[in-house]
This record gives sequence, structure tokens and C-alpha cells, in this order.
Amino acid sequence: SLSNNILGGPAHLVHDLDIDDATDTVVSAGKSATWITQNPWATNPANVGWRPFVRQEGSGISRSVLIHPADSLKVGAADVDRAFYTWTDGAEAQPRCHLAQIVDAGVSPSAIYGSFIRPSGKVILGRETTMVVSNTDPWQVGGGTWVKDSLASVTTGDIIGVAEFISDASDTIVLAASSGNDTTGQGGIFRKVGAGAWPATPAQSFPGVTDHQNPVTFLAADGSDLVFCLAPTAGLYRSANAGASWTLIWPKTVPTGNQRWYGRAARDPATPATLYVSWGDAGLWQVTGADAGTLNANGTTATGTITAAKLTQPGLLAATSRIGAIAVDATTSDLVACRLANDPLGPG
Repeated sequence: SLSNNILGGPAHLVHDLDIDDATDTVVSAGKSATWITQNPWATNPANVGWRPFVRQEGSGISRSVLIHPADSLKVGAADVDRAFYTWTDGAEAQPRCHLAQIVDAGVSPSAIYGSFIRPSGKVILGRETTMVVSNTDPWQVGGGTWVKDSLASVTTGDIIGVAEFISDASDTIVLAASSGNDTTGQGGIFRKVGAGAWPATPAQSFPGVTDHQNPVTFLAADGSDLVFCLAPTAGLYRSANAGASWTLIWPKTVPTGNQRWYGRAARDPATPATLYVSWGDAGLWQVTGADAGTLNANGTTATGTITAAKLTQPGLLAATSRIGAIAVDATTSDLVACRLANDPLGPG
């Protein structure tokens, strides 16, 4: 239970979760601090043993956390306006890569709104119109070296989602979700192969995705061309060709108020066509058979055999819950979801 007294009171908003498959280490990134536990499944919540990973200065807001796939003692947290923090020894983390190290000359440090980690531990962060990619181990003292990959020539929006994966054809595919672009004034998915140039137009535009408060989640895995993308103010998209083209499989319209901030998605690694999706105050949904077919806006099946079912539990998860983070354990398919502080049932 991520209770008020554990996570800093009603002001704490959970933005992201990650689970290490081998050790069950769970990290929660939020507004007041980032917390870590290595005993998340304890029957008694008092025995879970949450402890601070990072108590950030400045805004204190982390949008995302990353656990090294090969070493659960390597954990990273991307602070909105300060740095990429790393944790390796159970103590409070120290910044390994201040944004000042990776911004262009003359440009002030700016927010990190998208992050991704490869099986090798390679980290990709999105800030303004630029992706920054770790060129060496970002967990080493000093944070290693980083390489800039700018999209400024094709978009003026913030990078609000990033991903990199190996396609069926063994190509390295890089995806970047932008909050706006010059040609349409909307957000979109930009895609490139390997070290090639970014295309002038997005592979898919996002109606209504106009600022960095619209979180975008990519669900991709090496060795598969099946990719999903959740844009809370537009809907759930599917690509069967490694991001070259996209199909809107669940159209969704979210009000333009702060509900547009709430949109998360996770994939069951054991069943890649099973997704868990949330947006706005629409609660938590399980989508099965997502590799084929489409849904209507209300979640009923439109074509194919895809289905969507709302998950609720009395006193814990309401039909109108606002979900701040979702994670799925790859070894057991156990699901974790965090309600936000302004959820009808309170934070949990």
C-alpha cells in the first residue's frame, strides 16, 4: 500500500513504476520523492519496507524510473527539471547526469518527459526537441557520456515518449513522440531506422496532443514488429510493422483539463497481446487480443476478437479511478497499479 504517511501525504502523485523480474524490486516515482522496496508482495503493508531512493531538490518531481534489466541494484530516476539520478547501494541516490551536462550550449536545462532503457542498460531520455542517449554506463561516477539526437528540424514540440527496439528484420528502430510539429500543429510519432535521419513528417499524428503534459507510452520489445502506443488525448494505437504505420485501435477523447495528464499503459510480457490501459478518470482496463481488431470508444469490440474489460475492486479500485502508474511482473504477470492523490478513493 502506497499510503499517505509512506509517500509524503496527499500531495504525492505517483507518475511511474518499474519492477525487476528477478528480485521483485519495485520503484515508485512521484512528486515528493522516489521510493524503492524489495518486498512489494508482503501481506501486511507495514512489512513492505518502502525507503527513499531520491528526495529531489527543486520541484522534486520524477516522471519516470528505470531498473537495469541485468542488474536490479542499478536504478535510475529522471527528475523533471534537475538530473538523471542513479541508485546502486541502497542509500539515497546521487545525480549522475545533471541536465546541464547534456543540453546545447546556451540552452538552460529543461524537463525530461520521456525515458526508455534497453536490455543492455542503454538509457534514452527526451527533453525539449532533443533525445539524449547514454554512450557509456550512466551509473558510473560522473554519469558517463551522452550523445544528443535532435529532432529540432522536424518538430517544435517536446519529446514526451521515446523507445528503441530491434525489429523482426534485425533493424534498430527508434521512436519519438512529440507534443507538436511544424506541419500539423499536432503531436505525432516520429520514426527512424538506426542512425538514419529523422523524417520531415511523423508516421502518425496525434490530434489534441499539444503540450508536454500529455504523457505518451510506447510498448515495444526486441524481436517483434508489434508495437503499441498510448496517447491519452487521442487513443491507443497499434503498429504491425515496427512503427512504420499505425492503426488507431481504441479512439478516446479526454477532456482538456488536468485529466489529460493521466494516461498509462503496460504490457504483459508473458502475453504480449494483453495490455493494461488507463486514461483520465476512466479507471483501469485490461485489453486482450490487442494484436488484431479494434474497439469502440466505450470499450466494446468493433472489429475482430479484441476485448476490453474494466478492472475494479471494492475499496481499492473504482470505475472512475485516476491511475498514475502501471507495472506488470514478467515472471508472474502480477499487476501493480497506483491511484493518484486526487482519486475518488484517495491515493493507494
